[in-house]
Amino acid sequence: MAVASLEIYKILPGTNCGDCGHPTCLSFVNDLVFRGKNPDLCPHLSPADRQKISDLVRAGSPRKLESYGQVMFHPLETAIKRVQPLNFSYLSALMNEGSVYHAEDNSLTLPFLNTKLTVTKEQITDEEGTPLPPGFQTAVYNFLATVEKIHPENQWVSFKELPGAVFLSSYFVNNVEGLVSGQFSTRTDQLISAAKTLGGKILEDPGISPADVKISFFIVPKITVRLLFWDSTEEDNLPAVATFLFDTGIYRLDLESLTYLIEELVKRMIATL
Repeated sequence: MAVASLEIYKILPGTNCGDCGHPTCLSFVNDLVFRGKNPDLCPHLSPADRQKISDLVRAGSPRKLESYGQVMFHPLETAIKRVQPLNFSYLSALMNEGSVYHAEDNSLTLPFLNTKLTVTKEQITDEEGTPLPPGFQTAVYNFLATVEKIHPENQWVSFKELPGAVFLSSYFVNNVEGLVSGQFSTRTDQLISAAKTLGGKILEDPGISPADVKISFFIVPKITVRLLFWDSTEEDNLPAVATFLFDTGIYRLDLESLTYLIEELVKRMIATL
């Protein structure tokens, strides 16, 4: 975990009370640093501690931007700096898969799930022209800054098996995959419908997994993920289980950005209910 994130976590009460709207203090740190949430959401912080957290978020922390397989929190300003030297025309040709370069304003049309994002070196907007949330923009910019090094290998692993995932694996299992299993338990038909709405493809190959539902999602060029879903069973008293699988070739993308992109997928799936 990045230095600033550890320092923020030490300031929080550490009780995982849920009063901030997050299941754990760690997940609240994630939203504070990566999504710009307000520390006032924690009712147990003193004004002085809230100010300390705001200062830490604003200042960021030293980090190697070219490192990978680590948990890193990138402020949007840093991510924007990363893309300034990039050649968008070259990246569009490299990615292909629906990405389009527009020379007149040096912008990219970038596919995300079943939508199109407009990317400039100043901001990223959706199809309505509305700027994306800062964390979402950061994740996409970080993807563009590393896409040249992403080479799909068609070898699939769970999140916790990705290099450096130790710090985020618990959060991902509980708050990302756990959200899917909780929301779609006994709702496999709705899960399939939600997936198709977002451009997901149902996988029928029995050799992939014995899961009840297997779905492939195109996230952005070069990054496709699989969702395996086992529904709950009354006879065995087993809860629903959801697991995302990732191509091993995406390890160059930092895990915070990857997590945000998958969280956005999950959020949009749930929004279809």
